[in-house]
Amino acid sequence: MHQQMLYYHHQQQQQQQPQPQQQPAYIHDYYYYPQQHYMSSPPFGLEGSPNMAEKAQKRAEHNAIERQRREVLNTKFQQLALSLPNLQHDRRPSKGTIIERTLEYVKQTVQKEQEFKYQIDQLRKANRTLFLQMASLSDDDLEDDDEQISNTPEGDCDDTFSCKSSITSSPTLSDLPILMTTDFQNNNHLIV
Repeated sequence: MHQQMLYYHHQQQQQQQPQPQQQPAYIHDYYYYPQQHYMSSPPFGLEGSPNMAEKAQKRAEHNAIERQRREVLNTKFQQLALSLPNLQHDRRPSKGTIIERTLEYVKQTVQKEQEFKYQIDQLRKANRTLFLQMASLSDDDLEDDDEQISNTPEGDCDDTFSCKSSITSSPTLSDLPILMTTDFQNNNHLIV
């Protein structure tokens, strides 16, 4: 009889305690796995909080924006890979490879640019030196050379042209092309 009383008392306690409401499995799946149901809303007829639906909608929008951003980045990586000469033979390079080869290419390009600037500077110096040498020649020096040639007998020449004609046909300072040009952008005179 004591056991019956305990059993009866236990049953009453269970009836007085509110039982947690069991939700169908698909509600559980919706809230815990939203990526599988990102565009859907809670099933019709079930009372869900509007905040949960709004959160799911915002998450879906964020995911779509993020996916679009990744696609744009991937497109830019592929464009970069196609524009680099040192990646032309790689079939499908990874992003890391693209960045690595880009850095190599930029480094090589900067180095070549410095070398070209140095060469241009050296050529300008050589041109300036030659121009000054030509300018230092006077018309008197050229006339002295002409007189020496005219006193040389024509029989001393080995070629078919006369010595006088070859020397007198040498250019004078006025015959030389203009070697100085103006750089109008920087107002600098350049020796070319």
